[in-house]
Amino acid sequence: MALFKHVGFLAVLLLLVASGCKHTKPTTATNTNQRPPENTVPTRKDAKSIDKVREEAVFVRACTEKMIGNHREALALFRECIELNPFNAAANYEAAGICLLLQQPERALKYAETAANLNAGNTWYQLRYASALQANGKYDDAANRLEKIANTQPARWQYKLTYADALTQAGRVKEAIAVYDEVEKDQGISDTLGMLRIRALKKINDKNGIVAAYEKLITAFPYETKYYLQLGNEYSATAQPDKAAATYRRLLAKDPSNGRAHLALATYYRSTGNANEAYKETVAAFSSSETPLSEKVNIMHTQYGAENTTTALSAQQRREADTLRKILTRINPDDAATWKINADYLYRDGNWAEARKNYRKAVTIDPSSWNPWMRLLELNDRLKDTASQLTEAKQALELFPSQPSAYFYYGQLMLQQKRWKDAIEPLSTGASYVTDDPEFEVKFYLGLIEAFSNQNKPERTDDYYEKILRLQPENTVAALGYATSLTNRNLKPVRAEELAQLVLNKEPENAAAMDVLAWSKYQLGSYQDAKSWMEKSLAKNPKSARANERMGDIQHALNNDVEAVRYWKKAREIGGANPALDRKIERRKLDHEE
Repeated sequence: MALFKHVGFLAVLLLLVASGCKHTKPTTATNTNQRPPENTVPTRKDAKSIDKVREEAVFVRACTEKMIGNHREALALFRECIELNPFNAAANYEAAGICLLLQQPERALKYAETAANLNAGNTWYQLRYASALQANGKYDDAANRLEKIANTQPARWQYKLTYADALTQAGRVKEAIAVYDEVEKDQGISDTLGMLRIRALKKINDKNGIVAAYEKLITAFPYETKYYLQLGNEYSATAQPDKAAATYRRLLAKDPSNGRAHLALATYYRSTGNANEAYKETVAAFSSSETPLSEKVNIMHTQYGAENTTTALSAQQRREADTLRKILTRINPDDAATWKINADYLYRDGNWAEARKNYRKAVTIDPSSWNPWMRLLELNDRLKDTASQLTEAKQALELFPSQPSAYFYYGQLMLQQKRWKDAIEPLSTGASYVTDDPEFEVKFYLGLIEAFSNQNKPERTDDYYEKILRLQPENTVAALGYATSLTNRNLKPVRAEELAQLVLNKEPENAAAMDVLAWSKYQLGSYQDAKSWMEKSLAKNPKSARANERMGDIQHALNNDVEAVRYWKKAREIGGANPALDRKIERRKLDHEE
């Protein structure tokens, strides 16, 4: 499309008609005294002395590469031909065409000019030169060259159209219109002629002329619906909504089921505040199989919040949405978007089971869209359907190997089934795909912490706790979990103390944080502070076996063995006997004091 934008109608004509090499063998200049323009330097003085066999072989290879779409390889070979024989007009012509395709306009102009000068009688060479001029913005030069072609072959009216289009590009619109009038007088009105005329009129913003040109096309082709639509759109674009609506009604009089016209009228009525008529036209558009599904889907999203399930809808909007989605399923039952929209409204209602059925229909028809898969996995999780989740999460992973949500739901399923080892790979891989969503990334790390903790590998959790706290420095759940893990292992008491204090700053009554803070201070040798914080923890949670046992250890460190034994015995009453605790009670000292 970028090429067409630069070279216009002429280039399109050339590319369609001259798509292949049109030469059975390389051609050279018809006049041996003729020389290429100054920008082409011959490598030999006499073209007849060139190894013609090699030149022709390279040319054939170049044409072959071009025909199979290997344009860069073909260009290299055509350039090799030109190096062997700079007077090879055909090779210059073909090189120019490929340069236009590759959007190399300056190089294209050099080759096209050479070909045109070497073989002035070849119309195709002259057309390509004109096309290259257009691609380089030399519209007047292109128009002048095309004028000569049109005048030398007056029977080929297509050349007059290319000439007139070049005039339009050069800003010489009145001259272009005169040429179009001449062609129309000889050939009659045609779609190509009419649309080129309209293009020229738009160049000078001749609104009346544009309308007249469309009306001429409508008169000539009264059942060609696109002209009515284009005229109506022209009225809309120029702030003439009533004339636009009248044009759409004219179209519906000839084609009552034209969905685009109904949609256009719905937009018109909506702009005038006539909601009832707008809705009627929308229903008519949805009821037509000719209305593009993409436009129906767009209306469901923009006007009825289909995908944004948190958007509040009025009772009237919801009734209308329900009617339209039902029409969709009747008229467009074979498209995934239909079932996804149906599912979105069921999801909005909290009807998880029915929503899931519709999402499944959507992914069955078109498995390539991620959004319905994401909702499907979410609903499997909500409905606790582990069998379906196992199957569909695996399918989602195969289809979308870089979607973190697919890994998340599979990893969560493994955690739910206590398959701790199997949870690690999907959760760690999924976390690596998360971008710009710290909250979601944290969920992966919490899952990994759970998996490693349940394998008695608390040392593997430390990095994940640190990652969470870098992403969310005030995450009290992660801070307390990390501090607890560190104090249980008698590691990094300073870090544990810091984390416990962070939690207490946010949650001053958190007994577990008081316990951890007390124990970190014990590990740092601050026994009085440890005692003070553990007393606060026990005041909040006196039935904690761990807190009572730790309080006994703290009392022992303070040489209060009577109190130490009392707390140890209380810990045994609450949590039951264990050998280490029994030894403390019996010996009135800790194991490491043996």
